[in-house]
Amino acid sequence: MKIKNIKIFNFRGIPNNLVVDFTDNDKKAVSTMISGDNGVGKSSILDAIEYNLQGRIYREPLRVTSESKMPVSLKYKPMIGCNTIVELDNGDINARGIDLVWKDNRTEFKIDNKFCHPSFAISPIILRRNDIISFSVIPKEKRQVLFFSFLYQNFIKLDDAIQNWIHWEGDMFLTTQKDAYIQLKSERKNIVAQLANAIGVKTESIPFSIDEKLKQFIISIKGKSFLNNGIRHSYNNTHKGRKDKKLYELYTDIVTKNAEISKVKKTIEKALNPEVYGVLVKERREQNANLIKSTEIMLTESFKKVSNLDFVDEINLELGEKTTASFEIKVKLKNGRWATPQQIFSEANFDLMVLLLYLSIIRVSVANGQSKVLILDDVLQSVDSVIRAKFMDYVLTVCHDWQIIVSCHDDLWQKQMEYLFNLKGHKYKNIKIAKWDFETGPKIVYENLQSEASSLEKAISVGDKQIIASSAGLLLENICQKLSVSLSVSIHRKKDDKYTLGDLWPGIMKALKKSSLLSELLNNIDREMMVRNMLGCHANEWAQSMSDSEIMVFANNILNFYHSVYCSDCMSWISNGTCSGDYIAECRCRKIQYIK
Repeated sequence: MKIKNIKIFNFRGIPNNLVVDFTDNDKKAVSTMISGDNGVGKSSILDAIEYNLQGRIYREPLRVTSESKMPVSLKYKPMIGCNTIVELDNGDINARGIDLVWKDNRTEFKIDNKFCHPSFAISPIILRRNDIISFSVIPKEKRQVLFFSFLYQNFIKLDDAIQNWIHWEGDMFLTTQKDAYIQLKSERKNIVAQLANAIGVKTESIPFSIDEKLKQFIISIKGKSFLNNGIRHSYNNTHKGRKDKKLYELYTDIVTKNAEISKVKKTIEKALNPEVYGVLVKERREQNANLIKSTEIMLTESFKKVSNLDFVDEINLELGEKTTASFEIKVKLKNGRWATPQQIFSEANFDLMVLLLYLSIIRVSVANGQSKVLILDDVLQSVDSVIRAKFMDYVLTVCHDWQIIVSCHDDLWQKQMEYLFNLKGHKYKNIKIAKWDFETGPKIVYENLQSEASSLEKAISVGDKQIIASSAGLLLENICQKLSVSLSVSIHRKKDDKYTLGDLWPGIMKALKKSSLLSELLNNIDREMMVRNMLGCHANEWAQSMSDSEIMVFANNILNFYHSVYCSDCMSWISNGTCSGDYIAECRCRKIQYIK
């Protein structure tokens, strides 16, 4: 299954109704590039997809703390929830929203549909930069814990009720209890610090976890009077009485916290007892470990291919060697020696290895029934430019029939990806997010040159030469932007990667003028371009300097050029990336071909 569209309301950075369409002109779901500056709402759209199909945001069950990402837009009043609706290409409609309810003097989140869509229930469909960071910072002794959130569902079929409880209720309940456990221990630590200061000892010397030992410790320093004076209020007005009372209060506060911590701990242990959860968790851990281990060969082959490090022989994944939750990576060198990745890899190659590990897990998940959808949320932005291009090339090779959704904010990287998509014959569309503001959210612009060509045709039929000149110029600029990528035109780099017609056109002329079928058309356009450049005019001024017939000829030349370099059948621009022999450029389906 692939995603056709998503409807979003009041979710994160999207306060109003927003529809994002991932289909081509034939209404078929295709890969998509979402571009725009940082902070314009790209991640909000991708988070909405993850939440809709997998019930989580950043892989975590929905819960809100002061430090977590807010899932509901803050534009409206506190009690207005959010909604997401995804249409899949098999006709499925999946809705998942969040209702807000007022309970116990606070707002709670009520989720109307908790569980993963069955076709997206094994592993995440989205990779983020944070995935690389998380893998890097978590200790290897506990690294398997990371994959409890990365792998959602057991491969062994369990009772649905149990499976759902493990996936959602169990995780959610245990997460809440563990949060409470950590909070209580933090509160106790602060009280112990106060006690240490009051009696003049180091915090680490206080046996605070056992009530009786704590009492005897204080008595050994302050005597029994702190107990008596703490209880007997008649002495509280004396200096010593007040000090003893304070000690007694700190002591009783620690005792209370110990009781609360013990209660939460028992609750967690009960939830994890072998009859209810423990055995299943053990099975899940073993299955996760087996799945990860099964990616060794795939990871080794992909890393050697993408990195081109000739000294690497194999990559070995060691799970549970040091602790139950340990996960170490060892690299065997061509000389037979073993090393850790940190010992021999650059940061860029380490990041690449982690990315390929995640990708391998997702590919195995697809082999086990998950849908072929992969979302890359700016995950490659901080990766070395050469390596990210190789990684993307590899993804497009091994995931050639997948729907790949990529977000980026770098114009040059977008152009590189367009080139790679075209080179691999992978159908895609572009979505540009022009801006974002708090009131309206993201402003989406679909890059549709067919619409621009239709606008020019309409302008020609009306006969307004200023509109014709403006439409023709805009269409030509966009054509040149696309061809500069698909034809691998050499361009002198400029700041911010902003290029004009004058920058792009000469290279395109050079690449295509060898074809006799295009040479006359190119020369005609070039001649008009020279006139415009010599006059140094804007479109309107240029239009006024030309006759109606000249404008019409120029506009029709641009339309002919568009239809000569863009194939509406395969929705691709002519490219020189796959040409052989005497061919200099061709579209993906080879309906359009040019020979020397």
